[in-house]
Amino acid sequence: MFFNAGHKLECNTDYSVRKFYTAANIIYSRSKFCSEISKLFLIETFSLPLITYCCECVNHDCEKLCQLSVCWNDSYRKVFGIHVWESVKELQFLYERLDFRHMCTLKKFLFLHKLFRLDNKVLKMCFFLIASLQNLSLCVTILILELTYVLYVTFDVKYLTILVV
Repeated sequence: MFFNAGHKLECNTDYSVRKFYTAANIIYSRSKFCSEISKLFLIETFSLPLITYCCECVNHDCEKLCQLSVCWNDSYRKVFGIHVWESVKELQFLYERLDFRHMCTLKKFLFLHKLFRLDNKVLKMCFFLIASLQNLSLCVTILILELTYVLYVTFDVKYLTILVV
């Protein structure tokens, strides 16, 4: 991940996108005779972390998030042989996968949840600083969950399940 200095600090994801497509193309070329779910698993394991790296800490603007989402959708299109004008939402739903925007939101939620649960006072102050600057609604939700002990949040491999007591 590279940062561009200027009037404001921006995150440059071009290098990550190139690395994602490189890793995905290597997987496609080496797994011609594998099943589609195996290819998808390999893409999720080796290519997806290249574009989701640090997404819980960096607030991407709408354009960057859309660009990264297109990368993730292109991998679905390549694996399942879907045309560019067709949507991959149905496949993501059928295979019980999240789209890129929801993956980033889930990673942010889990990061802030772990940050709030720490006993370190400096990191808790960072949590409240983040809450006051940008992610107020997400942080307030976590704060309410933690203070009232009404909900237990468990993360399964496929779902975010919230059990109400």
